[in-house]
Amino acid sequence: MTLHRSQEDRETLRAAQAIKRRESKARRVANKKAAADHIRALVASKAPGKRAPRQKDNVYLSWIRRLPCVACAVVGGACGPVQAAHLRYSDADLGRINSGMQQKPDDKWVTPLGSGHHAEQHAGNERAFWERIGIEPGALCMALHAAFLAGQDGDPVIRRFAAAILTDGGVE
Repeated sequence: MTLHRSQEDRETLRAAQAIKRRESKARRVANKKAAADHIRALVASKAPGKRAPRQKDNVYLSWIRRLPCVACAVVGGACGPVQAAHLRYSDADLGRINSGMQQKPDDKWVTPLGSGHHAEQHAGNERAFWERIGIEPGALCMALHAAFLAGQDGDPVIRRFAAAILTDGGVE
């Protein structure tokens, strides 16, 4: 049995579908706006327990990428172009907390690592990577950031950290 609709019924159905599409679109737009307003409110909030927005500094990251790989300075070799490697694990002594899954910490917590060492740093246990190299990455980050803020070159900082490891016999 076929159902035949009159022209008037078909036009009524088309009009109802158009209204439904407009209402659905209006709901999606309103939901997006509400979500954006919620995020803006969280960022603006200074309430305890709320994460402050990540501090970004592209000039500092460019400065870091011009330095030699700190791991290569200690263990030797060359592992590819230098990248700004963010430290992910927490260090209560330095006041650095884990930024959370899929989030980078502030840009002041970076070290210069070649692409090979950078991949190795994040491939397994990050703390074990730094212990194997013999460098305290938090202290290195703070020394590099201080040199940057003072308008100094970062190469002497890298050499100082590498020399301290090599003379203490921390790296084999």
